[in-house]
Amino acid sequence: MLSKLKIILITALIGNAAFAQNLSTKDKLNIISHYNMTIAKQQWDSTTAYYDSKMSSFLPPSKMESLWEQLIAYYGDYSHYETTDTASKKGILNFLTKFHFKRGSLMEQISFNDTGQITSLWFAPLEFKSGYTEPTYANKKMYYETDIDVVTGDYKMKGKLTVPSNAKNSPAIILAWGSGPNGMNEEIGGCMPFKDLAEGLASQGIAVLRFDKRTYKHSMDINPKGKPTIDDEYTYDIASALKLLKTKKYIDAKNIYLLGHSEGGMLLPYLLKNIKGFAGGISMAGAARPLGVLIQEQMDYLAPDSILKSDAEKLMKEKAVTQAKLSLSDTLKDNTDGDLLPMGFPGSYWIHLNKINPAVLASKIKKPILFLQGESDYQVRMDDYNLFRQYNKSNNHFFKSYPRLNHLFVEGATEALSKAADYFKPGNIYEPVIMDIAKFVKTKSL
Repeated sequence: MLSKLKIILITALIGNAAFAQNLSTKDKLNIISHYNMTIAKQQWDSTTAYYDSKMSSFLPPSKMESLWEQLIAYYGDYSHYETTDTASKKGILNFLTKFHFKRGSLMEQISFNDTGQITSLWFAPLEFKSGYTEPTYANKKMYYETDIDVVTGDYKMKGKLTVPSNAKNSPAIILAWGSGPNGMNEEIGGCMPFKDLAEGLASQGIAVLRFDKRTYKHSMDINPKGKPTIDDEYTYDIASALKLLKTKKYIDAKNIYLLGHSEGGMLLPYLLKNIKGFAGGISMAGAARPLGVLIQEQMDYLAPDSILKSDAEKLMKEKAVTQAKLSLSDTLKDNTDGDLLPMGFPGSYWIHLNKINPAVLASKIKKPILFLQGESDYQVRMDDYNLFRQYNKSNNHFFKSYPRLNHLFVEGATEALSKAADYFKPGNIYEPVIMDIAKFVKTKSL
């Protein structure tokens, strides 16, 4: 739902040989040196000479140029790259190069086949100078933070537990992220909404557990059989977090809430149904309509046909819309290739997601739920909020929308729909949102 540049991943399978067999590490370092030079000089037509056949097909010059432009827009002007290093993971030798930009740094990660062709390419964030500042409502005298790991089987996610000072039998909230590989702060541009929530709510006497999403560290490798579902991305790890939080003696184990933002808000009813032990939930900008529908709506808003000038721009929109439509298709199979679908997830993920009707499912949840919505949110619209209201008439379910707030619940200058560029402006969650959540958790009402 939320298109992020926190990690840009391009993968391809090993293709036909074009270089000499069994090149040495030194030879591959030399290849990368030349490849990175073509990137730095923006010689896009030369990049495909370094790829295997599938990589060449998946990452043509026009797409590489477009991805580079997105990186520049997010991280600022390109500065330089460093000498390439190597690292071995699960027997695979990866080649790592730091790229530096005006507002941050990225790690380029490249893998080769035995013949010296590039088969995968990552750009992962190392540093981003967002300009983020602590919210004024965060009172550091009122809380402390501890590092904590959430573990589910072989998967370990880093997190932080923000605890009110002198906590005793404290209510608590676990945070669930939007779509994509989100870190524990759900950072995007100049905003860190999960950090705001943790510090703001802890200042009001509520403990908050936030942790990296499984996809943040493990990318698409979140299901041993290669058929990921919503449970792999959300359910299992949130259940582990709840179990962990209940072991803390200063936490009221019967008063732990789940807060989901964006896709996390969309899935809140499903998660409350399938994870036993939550006292209730908070949905922030939760979608009631299918993600495939929202993606098409977002593309039409951000990239209307009237402003698309180049063939590359038109092709990128066409591909995004085609992927979104396929995600809604009855022809999907578990093994439908993730390259054909949004976010890179295969058919198994979308089949599972499309079976969930959030508004109807929420109407069957008897626990207290608070639905919050920014009225200037272009990603999840008031249409979604109103669908939840239409199906949920319980006295236990509460609703509030806020003028001028965008998808991150940051206040804008006008009541018009926000723009993607707004996320790059430093901002914090609107303080009344924090206060409303705190009141709901403490009183089970608004």
